[in-house]
Amino acid sequence: MRTRTIVGALILMTGGAVHAEPHTLLSGKLAYMRTATKEMRFDCRAFPFPPLDMPSDPANFPNTGGASVRMQDLGTPGSTVTINIPPGAGWTTPSWGYLYGAPAAPGTCRYLRVRKTGLVAGVKGKCHTNGLLPTPFAQELAIEVRLGSGPPVTYKPYCCSFGGTTVRNDGTLFRRKNAPAPPACASW
Repeated sequence: MRTRTIVGALILMTGGAVHAEPHTLLSGKLAYMRTATKEMRFDCRAFPFPPLDMPSDPANFPNTGGASVRMQDLGTPGSTVTINIPPGAGWTTPSWGYLYGAPAAPGTCRYLRVRKTGLVAGVKGKCHTNGLLPTPFAQELAIEVRLGSGPPVTYKPYCCSFGGTTVRNDGTLFRRKNAPAPPACASW
């Protein structure tokens, strides 16, 4: 069975809603969550493999400004999960982008990657939802990626959607794959 549902991933910088850098729209490769573990995994890719537009303002670099991930089932009011990712020691800056790693714990992201080049250019993450996202998903799961916090509050946004093939969406497992890039970022 094939249904259309939009899944978006938001990595949002702490702070207000002002942004200075252009949105980057990504294709949804895979979104996956087991109800038992409450961990959402998502993989959003730049296609057809152009270099990913990275933050140009140093205030928007996640290792100095931090980040956060927001996930929301748009069909269920009040189902938003926001996970803040602090700047500092958890972030590394390899030549290909940004990488965050931390021990797994409820309400945290244990992995986040923003890669600017190659076949896997895009944004990938593993974040614990604390069970606040209902399954099965009623409609659309939105995830938008924002990095950085500059004066007064700026960020570099990345958006992806998962309106592709639904592999499973029941009370045990959510899995959706192969979606085109959204026409625009979801509004929050």
